[in-house]
Amino acid sequence: MAALAVVLVLLVTTLVIVIWYQWRQGEQEVLDEQAAEAEIMRGRLERNRDAGEFDEAVGARLEDIVEDLVTRTQDGELVSVTERPDDLQVVAVVGVPPAIAISAQSGVDKACFEFTVPPSPAPVIVERLSPDEGRWPDECYGFSS
Repeated sequence: MAALAVVLVLLVTTLVIVIWYQWRQGEQEVLDEQAAEAEIMRGRLERNRDAGEFDEAVGARLEDIVEDLVTRTQDGELVSVTERPDDLQVVAVVGVPPAIAISAQSGVDKACFEFTVPPSPAPVIVERLSPDEGRWPDECYGFSS
């Protein structure tokens, strides 16, 4: 009887470890996919900047151009575009489907990124604003969920 209890405890412990490992691996896949989508968005911003798309555009027209670039990215949503003296600041949200291991969640897993678009030929700087867990900073609000 004691041997059966030990086997049962080992079986349950192994099952818990396997589930935990798959869940953590799924979370990392989501973070990697979000970063990949942000890199796609960064590349689009750089190419359009280098092509001169942002040079003459101001105000609403600039926001329309940037929004078009952002929404072409998987579940991309533009939060804000800020023209600053030396660069352009874009805050956007990207969404990716949840990983299979943690697919009990419906919808998409969203992350908020800031893109600093300096004058050519400097690279666009990408910074993840939303933490892996917890509350998003104020800069990330303004999109519809």
